[in-house]
Amino acid sequence: MNTKNSRSTPPAGVPKEPAPPKKQKKVKKPSKKVPYGRNTVSGLIKALIYLALVVLVSIIAAVFTIAIVNDFLAFNQPEDSPSVIITITEDDDLVSISRMLQDEGIIRFPTVWRVFARIRMRDGEGNMRPFQMGDVTVSAAMNFNSLVSRVMRSPNAREEVRITIPEGWRIDDIIDHFVNTHGMGTREEFVRVINYHEFTHWFMAYIPEWQGDDDPRFYRLEGFLFPDTHDFFVDSTEVHIVNRMLNTFSARFHRGNMQYIANINQRWGLNLNLYDIINLAALIQSEARHARDFPVIGSVFLNRLRSPAASYLRFLQSDATTAYIIRHVEGSMRQVTGADLEYWRNQNHPFCTYSNRDLPPSPINNPGLQAIQAALNAADENGRMRGESGFAPVYYFVTDSRWFAWFARTYQQHQANIARISAGEYREPDDEYHGYD
Repeated sequence: MNTKNSRSTPPAGVPKEPAPPKKQKKVKKPSKKVPYGRNTVSGLIKALIYLALVVLVSIIAAVFTIAIVNDFLAFNQPEDSPSVIITITEDDDLVSISRMLQDEGIIRFPTVWRVFARIRMRDGEGNMRPFQMGDVTVSAAMNFNSLVSRVMRSPNAREEVRITIPEGWRIDDIIDHFVNTHGMGTREEFVRVINYHEFTHWFMAYIPEWQGDDDPRFYRLEGFLFPDTHDFFVDSTEVHIVNRMLNTFSARFHRGNMQYIANINQRWGLNLNLYDIINLAALIQSEARHARDFPVIGSVFLNRLRSPAASYLRFLQSDATTAYIIRHVEGSMRQVTGADLEYWRNQNHPFCTYSNRDLPPSPINNPGLQAIQAALNAADENGRMRGESGFAPVYYFVTDSRWFAWFARTYQQHQANIARISAGEYREPDDEYHGYD
């Protein structure tokens, strides 16, 4: 056997093995290299943009967080922030209450307040405590915790009573109502609190200091115990009751109304302050019964107040001031008679406006908002009325059996009005003002 040819020559009928493929050479592609300097600048720009975004987001988050903390803790809010009264009913929930607080400017973030309130109002078993129904006094100076405590009914809630003080009630009426009708407090302590207790409301600066036995007034705070419906605990102290009504005055009479007083002084040539305006409002409250008459009666008193100092017109001649004397001295609410007017005029009592010029020493009642607005927005000097001889200031009025006022420019017209009323005439609600025929 020839071994030499055995590898190269396969046996007959056997196919030849294919030749191994030739190895191909790898061709290297040219690389695209970015210049070193350009890559560095691009990375730096990206880093700066990222850093700027981080700083911006951090600043926004910090400002937002600070705002929430300020709202939560009532930072940057003055201690004498005006009080506001919100009324909570059975239909209210946290959403509606938070909206009321936001609308009144008490809080800025109602959602945050609601989250806190849901946590704070849970009792030991995880149930929500009920709300305090009725009028609730709040202010922007109160933090979130205080606000929740104010709107939440205490687990050890005391018995409450709802008391309505009508417009035009005198302090004597208010004290009698609390002491005699509801058995709350004593007359002696109410008088002490009203005349001597140091309250801190902003308008106290306009109320003259109490002079003790030498003071011609009956009460220091007459005129400022705002008439409204209040919910009190039956064991409330006299200080709490009086303070509550002063809070209501502060909530109803905003500081912005001081501009109206400045306008009145400029327009009428007077020098009235807040105490004088409430004094005037109390007279309007006592004399007027119908909305149309309120501002015109105000113009009558203002016309008299701006008359020459020696003029008899400076005597306001309001029977209501004599009724105020009788109520305090006699404890009676009877009708004032001609004999009463003559008696107290002869006595020259400080509150008798027939013997003393200008406003009485204090308001003679606690006027409502309508009377205060009439004092701040009194009709023009003509009382918005026109007679045959043209415009002229109104100085007189008298009311008929339906309590509608008849106005007059002169004393003769005033006497004619009195005669017509005595004869049985009266005004209809839509009648023009009488006294100019």
